[in-house]
Amino acid sequence: MYRKRANTGSRKVLVIHATNLTGLGAVEIAKNLLPELEEVGQNYVRTILLLPDDGELCDYTAEHPQTVVHRYKRFIPKKLSRLLEVFFVRCFIPRGSEVITLGDLPLLLPDRHQTVYVQTSHVLSPNFHKASSLSLSAKVSRLICRKLLPKVDRVVVQTEFMKIDLERTYPSIQGRTVVVSLPPPRWSMSPSSDSRTAKNTTLQLFYPASPYEHKNHKILENIDHFFRKCSCPRFVLTIGSDEFPAINSSCIDKVGILDKRDLLRAYRSCDALFFPSLAESFGLPLIEAMALGLHIIVSDLPYARVLCGDQAIYFDPSSMQSLVRAIKELDNKLARGVRPDWSQQLSNLPRDWSEVAANMVSSPIPYSL
Repeated sequence: MYRKRANTGSRKVLVIHATNLTGLGAVEIAKNLLPELEEVGQNYVRTILLLPDDGELCDYTAEHPQTVVHRYKRFIPKKLSRLLEVFFVRCFIPRGSEVITLGDLPLLLPDRHQTVYVQTSHVLSPNFHKASSLSLSAKVSRLICRKLLPKVDRVVVQTEFMKIDLERTYPSIQGRTVVVSLPPPRWSMSPSSDSRTAKNTTLQLFYPASPYEHKNHKILENIDHFFRKCSCPRFVLTIGSDEFPAINSSCIDKVGILDKRDLLRAYRSCDALFFPSLAESFGLPLIEAMALGLHIIVSDLPYARVLCGDQAIYFDPSSMQSLVRAIKELDNKLARGVRPDWSQQLSNLPRDWSEVAANMVSSPIPYSL
């Protein structure tokens, strides 16, 4: 558990709560955002980082001496521990602090100014967002949001359509929802060369995603059946070899989670990003692929249209036939030397992560206790 700190009686403490980030995208965002939030924290008396004691963020090292890092150790099952943390973490956060909650769920924090960063679409009502999970944990998350979101100062989301659906789900937060988009991760800010060096080279499609149901890996089941009359592209998936056993084909490589060096190598060796996800609050791999100048084959859904405009190749994420047509369109574009122009889409994003951090903590809106 956290080591309890004394009450400072001041609002000039910045607390960043990031103990419950597990998805690849959420962790990647935190890795880019935490150093910049620390930099913003130089304007405060002290910065406190609350981090997990396992996973990719457990090794994060503070960049400034005034930053205090506490690691949250869970002694009971994670879902129950997370529920208790929502209601009792206030014991370890000084009164009057400004709190940035990165884990989607608001915390019960009377006498603190709280900004909640909502990254998952599963807190949206299924009435407004068809791909929202119907699992018990998702229902509990939505119940917590209904009870606690009215008490927070601001809610930060990444896209306008996410803001609309979130405010429809929780009308009490209207007027307190702020859209803060994201730039590409630092490691992706270098152009990609065209990996297709010769005609008839097998197409390679890369899908970096965790093994969640909404990521729609299952569209690749029975893939060999749809490529009997032509060569099947090679799909590289960042899932383990034992995950989704029904997805089994000589066309599919399950490479597991990649570190940054191997991730960049995978991007640079592919012909396109393949992104069949059914639900995204943003879709960071889409931005990564844009920064690297890659083609993108993506689900024809609002989150993708907002980010990719008219430069992506869209398909129906419930139809393998539609995906086959999209792959043929990609093949034709590559054969003709057609490259996507992502300049307009990238120009709509923040210039860097320091701008994101500044927008996360600026102009808190007080609430009535």
